[in-house]
Amino acid sequence: MTRSLGPANIGALDPMTGFMDALGHNPAASTEFLSSESEVNGEKVDHLDYLMKDRHWPEGAGFTGESKNPSGYNNLGHALESATTGHPYDTNPSADTPAHNEKQARLMEEVVHSVSQDSELAHDGMQDSLGRMAGEYMPDIHQSLTNDRSGNREQFYPIEGTATNLSERDTARFLMTVGKDPDGYAAINLAESAYTSNLIDYHLQHPEAFDGSTDTALREIARSSGEVQGSVAIGRRESDIGDAVEADKAYNDAVGRAGSYASGIVGTGIGVGTSFIATPAVGAGVGGVATTVTGDLINQIVSGAEQDTMGNAVYSSGTDWEDAKYSTTAVLQDAYRNSAEAQGQGHVADYQNILANEVEVGFHSADSNLDGYGQDKRGTGQG
Repeated sequence: MTRSLGPANIGALDPMTGFMDALGHNPAASTEFLSSESEVNGEKVDHLDYLMKDRHWPEGAGFTGESKNPSGYNNLGHALESATTGHPYDTNPSADTPAHNEKQARLMEEVVHSVSQDSELAHDGMQDSLGRMAGEYMPDIHQSLTNDRSGNREQFYPIEGTATNLSERDTARFLMTVGKDPDGYAAINLAESAYTSNLIDYHLQHPEAFDGSTDTALREIARSSGEVQGSVAIGRRESDIGDAVEADKAYNDAVGRAGSYASGIVGTGIGVGTSFIATPAVGAGVGGVATTVTGDLINQIVSGAEQDTMGNAVYSSGTDWEDAKYSTTAVLQDAYRNSAEAQGQGHVADYQNILANEVEVGFHSADSNLDGYGQDKRGTGQG
């Protein structure tokens, strides 16, 4: 049933957009509000459900009060971003951003599940926020895509604070849906690249972080990286942005806009709140090499400065499926090579091939999983 806390025709200005923007600047208030409910005419109304699913959001700058922001969903995205990440939507995450707490993690679960069930809930105007939210939950996303349900996944992808409990199905659908939007895609693409680059360095520095071999850890990281990047690549491939040239420009421009955000992600190391700490036995790692190496890598992705021997961009953002695999592989290979060389470790040539093969497996999993979960390539999930 559609609920209403007021008339559909609100008038010259929708006060809810201002309220959402205020929440977007106040993480504690946004988390509390979006985790709670109100009673209206004797019926309990869940705030998050109402705002995402039931509320009529009028369109136009006359309602938002901002000429450059004609959609109230943009303001809703800001509130969601603040509520789930723990920092204002217009500031970047940093090494000082606290680990996610219980309410933040549960909200993120609900948002991912809702968008997975109904892709239309990822409204125009809020996909950039959804992408940045995913970026700050990369350890959780990678854990959800790992078939190993033993304690190994916590060692592969350590999380400090409260972890989400995302299903592989919900994660895959969510990533594909958000990947259809250029800004959503760019945030996930860059955040995932930064996270896995730091993570490769982390496991090379701390072979004791995983009870098994570092080889197994690196293989797992590359496979799940392929699944994340493959899922958003499917979304991008199925976006409805004009022709290929127009789409490429939209996505390339979005990657440029996301550069500052990605720099913040680099500074969080292996995830918000972790600061390169995996277990008490490991202790604090040396983050200097990792953040420098990864920061340079992200700058190359954003600027497109890296060239192969043929003069083509190594970090391609084209719509072609093979280009996406090639780019994902190149990022991981460069991350491994740079980190291994900085630490005086060998086997670089071996791992160039190993990482490429595991990325291939991950991309294949992304494609087959989205088909298997009843998600057509236009993004409507059947729950």
